[in-house]
Amino acid sequence: MKDGFISFQIPILGLDQGEHRYNFRCENDFFASFEKTLVDNGLFEVEMVLDKKVDTIEMVFNIQGTIETICDRCTAPISLPIKGNALLVLKYAEKESEEDEIVFITRDRDSFNIADFLHESIELLLPFSNTYDCENTTPKPCDEKVLELLKAQSKKIKIKKEDNPIWESLKDLNLEN
Repeated sequence: MKDGFISFQIPILGLDQGEHRYNFRCENDFFASFEKTLVDNGLFEVEMVLDKKVDTIEMVFNIQGTIETICDRCTAPISLPIKGNALLVLKYAEKESEEDEIVFITRDRDSFNIADFLHESIELLLPFSNTYDCENTTPKPCDEKVLELLKAQSKKIKIKKEDNPIWESLKDLNLEN
């Protein structure tokens, strides 16, 4: 990550116990600042609820946004909606270290930068396939011609499977022995 992102720096030292709310916006420049990123073009709104306790600080993130990508089904440009939650726990310890979603910090630490955690959390929310149910989107971003071709091809494959005589002999097989 490039230096900067002061807006992602959370004050810890001197923060009162209890809940604190923060809002963040992750845009293209945020993602471009990371050496390796899966998001080239995205916009995310993040609401964080920080709960400071005696020995821990829990941060719950509500992440919602979109990435601009190409649909894996019809190859049309789409704005793919992404949403989810993430949890980060800071725990006070003698030495600083990390373990999964727990980061151990010393009591004299004055702040904690959440930019790396947010970047990782957003990337973990990305789907394996860039498709979504766009039937309720107006106007439809889909390439209707490609979808019709896919539908026709799917029907051909289904007909071929149903007409295959190899499977007919297996229908009468008695498997209850």
